Amino acid sequence: MLLSLEERIVKLSKTVYRPKPICELQLNTFTVVPHVIIFQNFTPGISYCATLSFLNNCEISKPLKNISEPSGYFTVTVSSSMYTTKVAPGMSQHYTVKFCAEEMHDYYYQLTFITEAESIKIPVIEKLEN
Repeated sequence: MLLSLEERIVKLSKTVYRPKPICELQLNTFTVVPHVIIFQNFTPGISYCATLSFLNNCEISKPLKNISEPSGYFTVTVSSSMYTTKVAPGMSQHYTVKFCAEEMHDYYYQLTFITEAESIKIPVIEKLEN
């Protein structure tokens, strides 16, 4: 169907432009691997490490901040020398979780990371063999 110039102008003036949403308030903007960190059969005094990765699924850069409570048994550090507060689209931010026990008993810790719209919690469990 061909439109005249006047018909096209009228049609375009009635059209409302709605930009595609770009994850502004979308939850689960990051894919977290692994969802749970488990250390088993540990020996007191020996350090154990695990890597935690956050992949930005959004089309824009998103901030990611670690707000976990300090602990004498756990440390969380950024694995890359290219640390930034924002993670680019399709890129990952990697953290190293280090655990060193002083005694032989079960431990539990929760890592907490925040973005603009959500809080991400990752449990860290240290379990002796039963």
